[in-house]
Amino acid sequence: MAKMEIPEWLRYECTGCGMCCRRGLNIWCPLPDRIRLGDFEWAKKYPQLKGHKLFLPYGPNYRFALDEKGACLFLTDENKCIQHSELGFDAKTLTCKMFPYNLLHSNGKVYVSLLFSCPAVIDGIGPKVSEQTPTLKKLLKEMDGYFPVPPLTEETALTSRRPVTFRNLELLEAKLIAALSEPELPLVRKILRAASLLDRLEETCEESVSKDEFANTLEHYDGKCRDEARNCGLKHIPLGMFERLFLRMMQGACSSVALSGLTSKSFIRRQSARLRRFFLAMRYMYGSGEIPAQKSDWEMLMGAESPARDSVSFRLAREVSALHLPDESEELIARYLKTKFGGRTYFGREGWGLAVIPGARVVLSLASIVVWHAKVRAALDNRNEVAHKDIREAVLLTEHTFGHASSLHTGFVVKSISIANRAGWPQKAALHTML
Repeated sequence: MAKMEIPEWLRYECTGCGMCCRRGLNIWCPLPDRIRLGDFEWAKKYPQLKGHKLFLPYGPNYRFALDEKGACLFLTDENKCIQHSELGFDAKTLTCKMFPYNLLHSNGKVYVSLLFSCPAVIDGIGPKVSEQTPTLKKLLKEMDGYFPVPPLTEETALTSRRPVTFRNLELLEAKLIAALSEPELPLVRKILRAASLLDRLEETCEESVSKDEFANTLEHYDGKCRDEARNCGLKHIPLGMFERLFLRMMQGACSSVALSGLTSKSFIRRQSARLRRFFLAMRYMYGSGEIPAQKSDWEMLMGAESPARDSVSFRLAREVSALHLPDESEELIARYLKTKFGGRTYFGREGWGLAVIPGARVVLSLASIVVWHAKVRAALDNRNEVAHKDIREAVLLTEHTFGHASSLHTGFVVKSISIANRAGWPQKAALHTML
């Protein structure tokens, strides 16, 4: 079995909150599992399932049906999985057993990460994931039965024009994780350090850096970027027109919780829900109007208290201060970004088809998206400063949308990311949003 690379900072243990089953996601159920689970007469023992289609077509396979609010029909009011209760954990389909683990084959190794759309992952509850290798090996064996292991390669794309060996990629990822882990630097300076390293490396590698010179070049630039990040002045900067548009597009793409109606049996309700999401996206594109609270969805998806207000203007949200984030909030955002790098989910097939450096820039800019949503949440509660609970819910929301939404992998979105995701972008977004 392939060697597993498991970040030491990851902890997880299921708390039974049921959030993973209420997110309106298409939970994949392959045909063999559909046949096996369908043989059980669910409606006889659970009257609430009577008259419902429990499995719906999903390409050549199936997915679990959802109720009007986006919750799996197999979830009880007590947050218990009926399949788990009746047949045991091992009888569940692979998608359910995997969450929130993410196992990715890369160059003969398996990179392990966690999805931050789980409250237990957010809060770092449970034992270290590195101590859970028996569970991971069991999941990996089952996963390899459905998905073939990719062939070994020596290189991947560093930029659109230059490759990088996987050995050198490991060195770069270690530097990015070290930059986000430095205890002396506040979050915004950590992002400046990591993003500047990417910019210098891209500029140099576009000229001429051999495979053997890469390590020395990386070490040299990392020292310079570390010193600059420690000593440079920080100030809020305005963004250009296209940069503002790109930031708003990313904010809007990660903003819409609104599931109510999207999974309805009623065609009119489904179309009405889609229109609400469309108009919210348009408001984000223009950066004006009101941002709705979507109260019922916040309660359902985040397990959070309903906001005090029904909506808030973009102007009020922008005025909320995020200059002095709580230490635990900065640690959470840094851990979120590090996990993307440590799990290699930021480039290639898992990362919007981008090369390493553009994909890494997108990950660093997620910090700005998280802070923006935390500002919105604080404004909805009539507060003028971000609190840790705002950051916690903002990470959950960002991962729920950015980590799972299939619309973010469409050609238009990927092309937009590729065009706007230039050198200096994560730094500008951080200074614009956090100061």
